[in-house]
Amino acid sequence: MFRMRAGRGVAAALVVAVAGAFAQPQPANQDLVRIGKVVVDRASRSAEVEGTICLRQGILDYLAVAPGSGKEYESLLVLDCEPSHLHAALLALGARPGPIEEKFRSTSRGDGASTADSIRPAGDRVEICVSWEADGVRRSAPVSAWLIERRTRRPPADLSWTFTGSFFAKTLDGAATAYAADEERLVAALLYHGACVLNVASAAGNPYAGADQGFEVNTVALPREETPIRVIFRPLRSRSDASP
Repeated sequence: MFRMRAGRGVAAALVVAVAGAFAQPQPANQDLVRIGKVVVDRASRSAEVEGTICLRQGILDYLAVAPGSGKEYESLLVLDCEPSHLHAALLALGARPGPIEEKFRSTSRGDGASTADSIRPAGDRVEICVSWEADGVRRSAPVSAWLIERRTRRPPADLSWTFTGSFFAKTLDGAATAYAADEERLVAALLYHGACVLNVASAAGNPYAGADQGFEVNTVALPREETPIRVIFRPLRSRSDASP
């Protein structure tokens, strides 16, 4: 879909991309800011999005996609937001994306050019948690509790995510510039994909390469079908926190 170019001015272009999102009414709480359907809580340094579970059994390429991706058959979650709005929310919380190698500035997965185990994406780390209500009680967990690492047959320990940030590129007809994550409807990948806003920080391999590779759904840990969920993104460390 894209003709690739260098990713200059991504943050500036995102300002334009999300400008319309601020036109809607904002929460009364001054610590909360709404960017489209993403709610940024400056007090807790987190961003929250509503979502649903779209795959309850099977292997996974993606942790989360946006509506209309066509990837629901290989993603755990669908999030009700524009990927660029989540990108802007993470920027607002002080997180910064790392550079994406030129060979991954495409809509094909990174494992086509390098093995999944060798990719260590650059960028600030982000914690992802889920929250839902069951039997009248609000519950929460790291989203990794809803995954199984196929090598160990257990939920992965200390799983974190890298803010890779996607990229802007000319469309094939050259008529416009598009944010790849919005065009492809991709949010977070378990198998490295340069167009995603976030990628898993520690690769577990390609699930199509063997029964001991990659991730699958932890079916016994999921809440009941059609349970509304909230997905919370929290930068673990921004560059503004780092020592000079």
